[in-house]
Amino acid sequence: MEDFISRLDSHIARITKKYLEQGYFLAISNCMALLGYGSEENPLNALVKSQGSQIQDRDVLMGGTSLDENSKATVTFKNALHLFNKTLQVHLQRIGDTNVLSFLHVTLVFIRYMSNIPRVIDILDLNWASLVTMLNSILAIHKPSSYTVIEGSQLPKPDPIGRRNSTELQQPDIAGNHSDASPSTDEFRPFPEEWAMQGLGWTADYFPPGWFHNPNVESEKHYLEAESMRTEHRPERVLWLGIQIARIGGAIAYDAATHTFTLPGVPAAAAARADEAEAASGRGAVVAEGTGEGRRAGSECTTETLGTEVEVEMSDAEMGECCDAVAAGGSGSFSRLAKDGGPDF
Repeated sequence: MEDFISRLDSHIARITKKYLEQGYFLAISNCMALLGYGSEENPLNALVKSQGSQIQDRDVLMGGTSLDENSKATVTFKNALHLFNKTLQVHLQRIGDTNVLSFLHVTLVFIRYMSNIPRVIDILDLNWASLVTMLNSILAIHKPSSYTVIEGSQLPKPDPIGRRNSTELQQPDIAGNHSDASPSTDEFRPFPEEWAMQGLGWTADYFPPGWFHNPNVESEKHYLEAESMRTEHRPERVLWLGIQIARIGGAIAYDAATHTFTLPGVPAAAAARADEAEAASGRGAVVAEGTGEGRRAGSECTTETLGTEVEVEMSDAEMGECCDAVAAGGSGSFSRLAKDGGPDF
């Protein structure tokens, strides 16, 4: 697992727009693994089903009196949680890379759902400071067409005709392959990751009625990606989810007057200075989109071999192999990808 995590950043940088598809597959796999794929023995799934009425705190869930810390279900959950947080951190550090936003979209839908259930969000032990940094960077790089869009209570519906410009008239393609040809039609379509999330339990209250019932969208267009989705509509959706999470929980805050995300009790100016300090330290360095340039200092995506630093990359097949291992319920092995025979997951 550690080898997979260490190689993920360079993989994202190498395949650029193709990662839009792989990213949401990985995010969905991570979320489903956390819930044990519906297993009644999974501690998080048990808490979600009980809505917090039967398991009262984090210590009990994570190995106290109600659960055996060494049980297979608990160990598997801890491994899934480790993978969830580590892969999320890799994506949050890729400031300025719109190709990671499909992953963040799916992950924030999951976090929003879990924020509504008492005590669950504390169990996930998220790095809220990194999330605040990423959200503020999206606000700066992809300024919303209207703040009312991201600050409203209703799920934003992309308006491809009303807000498009000449740079957005590009042919939507499958799996992040983009063409410069103009599309024949420009109707509203849900994001590709929304079709992939449709029907999952933690998306039940996310999509408004009729969201997927556009008769003008043919089934073969479900996974097409328009440039406007990537550069405008998906950033807005991620920001909207960030604001919804801030309103539900209290782990992060949003100031509508300054249009800034902060940690509770931290003034916006101080949060901005902290973001700058994090970027300067290399933990949140700006990534030049579509390249490996600007990758954070001290990247985990390298390995030292005989004193020489060598970049490690994953092929598309290896990335799929990793996702398949997660989708198998946490019993798959990543050791085939690890040059040093790393640990199984």
